Amino acid sequence: ARHGELARLRVTYDGGQEVYVNLSEKPWRVAGHVLPPAGCLTSGPRATAYTALVDGQIADFASYEYVIFADARSHQWLPPEPPAPITPVLGDWKDNGDDTFTVTVNWRVGRKPERDFTVFWHFTSADITSRIRFQYDHAPPRATSTWQVGEVVSDGPFTIAVPADQSDLDYFFSVGLYDKDGRCPLAYGADNMRIASLRVERQAGKVTRIELKPIEAKPVPGTTREPYLEGANTARRVIDFGPVATNGCVVVRKKSAGTEIIPVPLGEPMRLGLLGRVTKATAFDEAGKPLPPITLRQDHGKTWFDLPAGTARAVAGR
Repeated sequence: ARHGELARLRVTYDGGQEVYVNLSEKPWRVAGHVLPPAGCLTSGPRATAYTALVDGQIADFASYEYVIFADARSHQWLPPEPPAPITPVLGDWKDNGDDTFTVTVNWRVGRKPERDFTVFWHFTSADITSRIRFQYDHAPPRATSTWQVGEVVSDGPFTIAVPADQSDLDYFFSVGLYDKDGRCPLAYGADNMRIASLRVERQAGKVTRIELKPIEAKPVPGTTREPYLEGANTARRVIDFGPVATNGCVVVRKKSAGTEIIPVPLGEPMRLGLLGRVTKATAFDEAGKPLPPITLRQDHGKTWFDLPAGTARAVAGR
């Protein structure tokens, strides 16, 4: 840290627990593990946990006291599919040579709007606060309920005045649609979109020049499915973590009555291998009712079996 080398971090805590974090763009082989970009590892007397490459697959594991968590990343929690996009883009604009500019926004209609909406144009500060510095709300050129899929609706031209009592030089131009019930989802599921940056030059408190530059639309984090699928175990390969192997995600707890297994999410069918010899395994549904008998087999030092669909809890005994 003293020399600004923060791409690969190692921290040792009192008691011997170590943490490794890979912030570089390349895998990092360390302490017997391979950490992918954004991977991490902690090892020591308190716990072992990592997000690492296991047999070429990004996987997650944690072991502490009597609990093991193992995730082969074969199940993805995905956001809902966003609706077909309604995409606003910057159209023609002109600096009027005073403190005003004239601008048009073009709405590319990918789906028919559900209701009649009002248009908002927000000009926000370009700093971290993103405060609305001035705005122009107005009715669209025709009711949005009449917009048709595939057309481009031209909204404007309208003349906008830049307030003279502001010192901001840079703004963002964000637009959207709203009514009394809320905002209309646009492209990528966003409810407003930055379509341009606005640069204002001033001398002696007067606006001398105005410039608009279009901004390319980008997905809002969390609104598209692609990032959730990066590194996913779509083939549902079994990943061997050592004490447990699985092609799903499980929490394993050692108890006096046996080993308790909780699938994540509940009811997800998966294959399991527990280190050592297991003589009996019983699966239960969410009501606590036993499911059909589980068949066990021994292979390479592990006991293998399949959790049936609908399993909320299983108990394995030795």
